Amino acid sequence: MIADLVILRASPVLVNSRLEFRHRAADVGRFAFVSDDVARTALLDLVVDPGPITTISLTGDLDPATAPLLDDALGTIVADEAVGRVVLDLAGLSFLDSSGLRSFVTAREALSGRGADLALRRPSANIRRLLDITGLGEVIDVE
Repeated sequence: MIADLVILRASPVLVNSRLEFRHRAADVGRFAFVSDDVARTALLDLVVDPGPITTISLTGDLDPATAPLLDDALGTIVADEAVGRVVLDLAGLSFLDSSGLRSFVTAREALSGRGADLALRRPSANIRRLLDITGLGEVIDVE
């Protein structure tokens, strides 16, 4: 049951020359419904290591409330013509649903449209199974 409305905001922070997007409760930004038993702390952290091969490390849950954060980060990265490959490091991802899968597909299509590619690195066994069941493991490189 949805108990209340929490307003969420992603804030880019530069840490050791790496851009981090912090997702946290705030008084402005995106809206997400959160149940009573969900902690009001960060649900998804993105750490971006920029370059021609840009790596985004995801930690937390990738769901309807947090997928727009990844979409925003990927949109900025996809627009950078200097980026030839984007690697999503999923080792810290504890939950993935169809919202996250949609983010992967959208990014892959945008990147391949300009000759770049997307790879998924270190998915857990459960996430790997989801990729296999949906067939995305055969469309997107999995490392």
